[in-house]
Amino acid sequence: MTSKNLLLRCDTLYEALDRFLDKDQSFMERMMSRGHLWMCPS
Repeated sequence: MTSKNLLLRCDTLYEALDRFLDKDQSFMERMMSRGHLWMCPS
């Protein structure tokens, strides 16, 4: 699996944002969300 596959798309992150903020995600989902927020230019 490449690092590109570990990043969420913007629309996917938007759908999971409440769960991210409530810390109601698995470790991997949380890391993918953080990766997206860190790497996404938009």
